[in-house]
Amino acid sequence: MRSALMCILSPTLNYLCIFNHSDKTFCLRCTRSILLLCLLLVPLSAFSKNLSMGIGEFPPYVSAAYEEGGPITQIVKQSFAKVNQDVSFYYRPWNRTYTMARELKFDATFPWSPNEQRSKDFYFSDPLYHFQRRGFVLSHSSLDILNDVKIQLCHPIGYGRLGYEKELLDTHRAVLIEPPDMHQCFVMLKAGRVDLVVVEMQESRAYIDRVFDDASQVRPLKKVFHDYQNHLLVSKKHPQVNEILKQFNIGLRKLKDSGDYDRIIQASLIE
Repeated sequence: MRSALMCILSPTLNYLCIFNHSDKTFCLRCTRSILLLCLLLVPLSAFSKNLSMGIGEFPPYVSAAYEEGGPITQIVKQSFAKVNQDVSFYYRPWNRTYTMARELKFDATFPWSPNEQRSKDFYFSDPLYHFQRRGFVLSHSSLDILNDVKIQLCHPIGYGRLGYEKELLDTHRAVLIEPPDMHQCFVMLKAGRVDLVVVEMQESRAYIDRVFDDASQVRPLKKVFHDYQNHLLVSKKHPQVNEILKQFNIGLRKLKDSGDYDRIIQASLIE
């Protein structure tokens, strides 16, 4: 884009410099002015390629099984579209997605919540969505989450240990069971192999419907384990990290201002 603009504007620049060959200051000012004009005329998204997004299964927010990949995927796609940037989505296990994004195999990954290690590896976008984690138990469970010990707590690999879950683990009142995915946690809960599954509220409903014949066989605890927000992440190693996040945040604000953000959430989430 810049090269094309310079091809158009160079004859004008040459003419001005020749006409004013004795005034080097004038010529320098012309050059700077035209270069600035080129920058201003370049679209907000000046990336030379389609940006790749590494993601995993996080239903109902992000999933290959849902229309357009789920509401968070739609939010990311439409936010980039607001700044004329094309993106592609690639599904991998979450631990691989993280590593591949950190090592620039993907341009970005989402949705992730902040923790110490992620903050070392990545820069974060503005928040994508507000989440709430709760503990789920079998409906007949007598688990006392405030007082019991030796709790078999299931939460898959790749998820942050946050809020009350972290407190249970740090005080050794709970033992962490880490299967590859959330589906396995609910399978283990149904079989009685774990006491508790920690999961985001909307996410839980997708797995409960898959694993249990009747949703009333499982229930959430009243205690909120963690309120948090998730983000789009770009590796600190990425040469365009600042520009990618800047443009994404601009697009996200435009999406919210237009009302499309709220429409995506209301239309897509499980009631």
